[in-house]
Amino acid sequence: MIIGWILSSEAKEKWILLRSRLKGFWIMVLFIWYAISLLYSSDFTEGISKLETKGAMIALPLIIYSMDWSGTRIHFILRSFAISMVGISLVLILIAVYRYANGASSNVFFYHDLTEPFDLHAIYFANYLCVGLLILIFDRSQGSPKLVERFMIILSIVLIVMLTAISVMGFLVCLGFVGSYFYLTRRSSPAVGLAGGLFLFLLLSGLAMALPGSRYKIEQVKGLNYDLGAPDSAWNSITMRLAMWECSLPVVKSHFCFGVGIGDENQVLQESYHLKGFSEGIRCNYNVHNQYLSNLMTLGLPGLILLLAMLIAPAWQALLTKDWLWMSFLSLMTLSFITENFISTQKGVVFFSFFYSLLFIRNGQILGLSNFKD
Repeated sequence: MIIGWILSSEAKEKWILLRSRLKGFWIMVLFIWYAISLLYSSDFTEGISKLETKGAMIALPLIIYSMDWSGTRIHFILRSFAISMVGISLVLILIAVYRYANGASSNVFFYHDLTEPFDLHAIYFANYLCVGLLILIFDRSQGSPKLVERFMIILSIVLIVMLTAISVMGFLVCLGFVGSYFYLTRRSSPAVGLAGGLFLFLLLSGLAMALPGSRYKIEQVKGLNYDLGAPDSAWNSITMRLAMWECSLPVVKSHFCFGVGIGDENQVLQESYHLKGFSEGIRCNYNVHNQYLSNLMTLGLPGLILLLAMLIAPAWQALLTKDWLWMSFLSLMTLSFITENFISTQKGVVFFSFFYSLLFIRNGQILGLSNFKD
């Protein structure tokens, strides 16, 4: 990609394009603040390693913003990604059927067991698949058969439920309700739109409750009582996150202004786990599993403000231009940041940085801002 970028145009043209896209710089400003936090990190080596992981936050926007893009090329990239996600889903389901037929339990159809053959993290893959689904819905291809598109959309929704990612399923239910309401209201009446939205809401909720894996996840919400010193068997994915968040609060309070620095977040969090006796967090070396709390711990209040600005500023622009793909992507990431350190791992930061930058360019084409081909 870097070689193609170097050969694509002269440096002057790249600079002109880059300057015309300043509204997309929030992601790069956040990376720069991470780099500045190295100055007050006691573990400089760990900080460099973490900064390297986040390198896509500055590399991908710089490359993508300084290139000239045609709408056809962007559509091709988005479409290729969506089709690839559907293809991987089909293979995973076929492998699960084969394993089940050879004596494996029904667990092979759910969560990490489903994605194990490709060594994929189920939560992250659910986000990838959801973005593919959003592309199929909002970046329509005039030449694609409607039957094929509907099949890909239905398969994506079913697999997301099988992956039992609560934040992604919640996003889908909200999207289904809002989308069907506005779609039916335009064609009939608000009453019909509301009825259709409620129907789709109940349908998707029923689908989630019908599958054992996702039903188990939802039922975990009932058991929110936990003891930080409890054995491993007593925890579920929700109570573990609540415990991590509880342990992060003392760190946030004592380093509210500028955080502990990018190199010290994990060390300070582990110390808090020790102080509170959170044995499961110590044993598994868990991060905080919340991007907002992670930014507060690492960068303090400025880090949280930059993170929110990175999400809210383009969301406002997407709302004004009715760019529902861009808006949906940002909404999905906003929800996913609640339960995962999404831009603290390479599998999250590369995915987020690439689509954040590419969809910003696509929105620029909608606005007709500057130097865009048709």
